[in-house]
Order: sequence, then structure tokens, then C-alpha cells
Amino acid sequence: MKKTLITTTLTAAVLLVGCSAPANDADPNFESLPAADTPAPEPVEETIPEVEVNDRGSVVMQPGETEILYDLEDDSDLLSFTVNSVEVNPECTGERSDDPENGTFVVFEAEVDSDITAADHYLDPGLIFNSAGYRVIDEDGTTRGESPNTSAAHNCFPESDSFPINLGPGEKASGKVVFDVPVDSGSLLMDIDPSQGLQYEWEF
Repeated sequence: MKKTLITTTLTAAVLLVGCSAPANDADPNFESLPAADTPAPEPVEETIPEVEVNDRGSVVMQPGETEILYDLEDDSDLLSFTVNSVEVNPECTGERSDDPENGTFVVFEAEVDSDITAADHYLDPGLIFNSAGYRVIDEDGTTRGESPNTSAAHNCFPESDSFPINLGPGEKASGKVVFDVPVDSGSLLMDIDPSQGLQYEWEF
């Protein structure tokens, strides 16, 4: 299991507000007392775990690994996702199944669980396993131009077996996600938010 910190502009900022006593009126009989020799408290730093990434800045996920995105402010889990298995050229069982348009089918057995507060952090659970948002990387590290989101991929399995197209915060789901790719081996890259290190890859 991996955990990744999620921050927004509000949660990431730390504001230091200076506090001063009201000015003393001009009083000739007023004597200032010497300041107490009290040491200033040491600043407390939050420890944010480091995440290992590859040359593309992606977290490389293995089948069965669960990623949890959480809020640093209260350590609450916002969203989790898992790819339980990765299969190349599965046997399609859909009534309208056809050959892959790009050459090869790759299927994820996937699941997502989200909290209603995920929306407050601009996390959309419906985009996690939306094949239209994935990129195909071949073995040489070249990003391919072919979209893995094709009609043939959608028709490979019945809707009852497939991961739902629409999914909102506070919902959970599981099912098959099919990608139509132009290579027999490589990786599929999901880009949630690279500015926060939210970029993941699964090899096939």
C-alpha cells in the first residue's frame, strides 16, 4: 500500500500571523520590565513521505498495490485505487466484441473507493480509470499517439463486467478497464496531477 499527500492552495499554505500588544500611552511613571529570558519554541515541521518515481516522474504500480490519496490536515483518506491484475489480449465476452483497432487489448481488474470530501480537493474518482485519460508508453520509453480509448475496447466485455463510466465522490466501484494499445508490451500512464506527483504507471 502506498499513501500520497494531497494539498490544495488552502491546505498547503501556512500563515504566520504576528501578534503585538497595544502601544502604551505616554506615561512618565511607566517603567518597562526586562523581557523574560524564555526560549522561543522550536518550529515543528510536518514530515511528508518521499515517493519513488521513474524517469518520467511516475509512481510505478504493481498489480495488487493500493494507492491512497490523503489530506495532510487531518490525515483522512480521500480516495484509493487498486489494479488487482493486468492481462494482455484477454478473451472478450461482449456481444459486440471485435478485434482491437490498435493491435492489442490490455485489461485492468480495477477498483476505486472515494470519500465525499474528495471533491473539495478536485479529485474525481470517475477519471481514475477512464481510458481516455491514459497514455501508452512503449518499451523504448516513447509515448505513442494512438488513443487507447476505442469502441472495440469498450465492447470487449459486457457492461455488467466493466468499470462504470460515471463515478462521483463518495462512491466506490470495481470492474474491467480495457485499453486498445499499439504495442505488445510497455506501460499505461495515468496522469491525475503531475504538479503534485500524481502520475502513475502500470507495466504490461
